[in-house]
Amino acid sequence: METIQAEIKREAIKTSIENVEVLFLSKYEITGEELFKRDRLKHRVDIRSKFFYIAYCHTALCYAAIGEYCLKKYNIQKFTHSTVLHGVKKCASFILNEKDVKKEIELLENDLGGYKLRAYGNKTEQIKFHLQKADYIYNKMIAFQERERKLDEDKSNKEEMEKHYTTNEIAYRNLTPKQQDIYNERVEVMLKMMN
Repeated sequence: METIQAEIKREAIKTSIENVEVLFLSKYEITGEELFKRDRLKHRVDIRSKFFYIAYCHTALCYAAIGEYCLKKYNIQKFTHSTVLHGVKKCASFILNEKDVKKEIELLENDLGGYKLRAYGNKTEQIKFHLQKADYIYNKMIAFQERERKLDEDKSNKEEMEKHYTTNEIAYRNLTPKQQDIYNERVEVMLKMMN
């Protein structure tokens, strides 16, 4: 049985830096090389700052790991942790002072989905973040309790199911979709070998 904390952690891990990159490449219609190109064109610097901000707030990566991502993926000179920190600060400043940037970041965060791991900004922003986090945890707790109730109902249904299905059919139905796909592939291979 999964605890609420474990579920929240699993939910948070869903957002990877690759997801953030895909979002930015599609939203701004640029390539990865353009996003991480070491130049000072204002348009690219602003997009890169937003990327650093979203990556910092939505992934479990530190500044240095975010900076090393471009080296690993594109073999481009890495950004130092201080460059990434500067980009995060710059974007946080834009969010506080420019409504259009704040709205753009909110839209990006909504498109990204997942769970915001940390807040960056002034005390008001951090308090707002913690209130949202508490609301998120409360909603997850309600959903968890609902699942628990359904599981109790399913236990009685399971006894009924055991009367109608074989042990193998019940085991197959209890597999995750990914495990079912693997099982199906193996069965296909075995059937082909028998023919």
